[in-house]
Amino acid sequence: MIVANIVADVIIGMSPMFADKLVKGGTLICSGILNERAEEVRAALEKSGFTILSHEKSDDWSAFAAKK
Repeated sequence: MIVANIVADVIIGMSPMFADKLVKGGTLICSGILNERAEEVRAALEKSGFTILSHEKSDDWSAFAAKK
């Protein structure tokens, strides 16, 4: 499992590394994402091979759970 509570730009940039380091079947939880950037993060995670399990929103913030 990898947990990252950092801004969208960092999650986007690190998504290939997360995919490389996480074992098959592992879970990535990322948060600290402004809602307006959430679709960019989703696209980067999917491009890196993740399947989005959930997208949670609270006020201005988003979090994703994704499976490799």
